[in-house]
Amino acid sequence: MVNFSRLIHTGEHLINEPYVFSSQVKQVFYSKDPIDEGWYVVLRNTPRDLFYMGNGSKDDIVERLETLPFPEQDLDENIPRKMPRRRLRDLSIVQNTTNSEEVSTEQQTIVGSSSVPETLDESVEFQTENGRTRRGRGRTLLTDLYNLNSAERVKVTRNSHGQPVGQEARLLAGYLGIIARNANMLPINYESWHNMPDSNKNQALSNIKERFTLEVFDAYIKKALGKKWRDHKSILKKEYFKKPISLEEKLQNVPRGMLRYQWEDAVRFWNSKKGEDRERVGTSSRQKQKFTHMAGSRSFACVAQAAEASSGQKVGRL
Repeated sequence: MVNFSRLIHTGEHLINEPYVFSSQVKQVFYSKDPIDEGWYVVLRNTPRDLFYMGNGSKDDIVERLETLPFPEQDLDENIPRKMPRRRLRDLSIVQNTTNSEEVSTEQQTIVGSSSVPETLDESVEFQTENGRTRRGRGRTLLTDLYNLNSAERVKVTRNSHGQPVGQEARLLAGYLGIIARNANMLPINYESWHNMPDSNKNQALSNIKERFTLEVFDAYIKKALGKKWRDHKSILKKEYFKKPISLEEKLQNVPRGMLRYQWEDAVRFWNSKKGEDRERVGTSSRQKQKFTHMAGSRSFACVAQAAEASSGQKVGRL
C-alpha cells in the first residue's frame, strides 16, 4: 500500500537521489483502495519476453533448459516458411445481416467464438554477428483474418476511456500495422500524417471496417493508424536510409513492396535541411519521454483490464 501524500523521499537529503539503474526499475500499476481514501494498492506487471537468465553456472543452465517455454532447435533443421506466433481463441465475431455500411446493434447476429486457429507471421532470415543466419519473425500476415466469411466481422470492444481492449484489440493493432505498410493506400512520401489526404485515411478506415465492428471512435482508429504509419517510415529510414552509402545508392535501394517514386520522394526529403531539422526535433522530443511501453504486443489498456480482472479492483491512470 502506498500513499502519495506521505512521501518518505522528498528530495531534501543526499540519500534521496532519484537516479537508478534500469535493472532496478519495475513496472507497476496503482489501484485505488475503495475503503481507505488516499491509499493505493501496488500491482506488479511482468514485461513480456522477460526471462531470468541465471548466473551462468552449469547447474543453473541445466535448470533453465528444463524450464524454457520452447524447446531447443537446430539452426540447420528445415523450418517451415510460416511460423505460428500466437493462437487466437474466443474471438468475438458478429455477422452483418445487411449490406449497409452503418449497421446497428439490432442488425448484427452474434456468431460466438471464432474458428480461426492461429495468427501467422512471415519467416525471415537474419545475419548474426558470427556470420551465421537464423530465422525469426518478419511482418505480421494475419492470413487467418482474411479467411473469415465476407459477412463476418471481429467485434472490438472498448473500456471507459474509449480504448480498444481484449484479444480482439491485439488483432486490430496487428491489422493496423498491415494497413500502415500499404504503399498504395497510405503513401510514405507525405511529410507528416497531417499532410496525408483525408481520402486516403477514409479509404483505410473503410478497409478496416470491412473486417472489424468497432466500438471505438473513428478518430481513435485514425490516430492509431497514424502512429503505425510513422513507425513504418521510421523503420524504413533506419534500415535503408541511414546506411553509410551515397545518396544515389540510397535512391536505388528501394525497400521490398515500396513504390519507387514514393521512396525517392521520401529519401530526398530526409536528405534535405527541412528533413534534418525535423529529425532533430523528433529526437529531442523522444528523449523527453518519461514512460516507456514494455508490455510487448499488449497495450496499457489491455494490461490494465487484465489487472482489474485478476485483482477485482479498478486500475487508475496515474
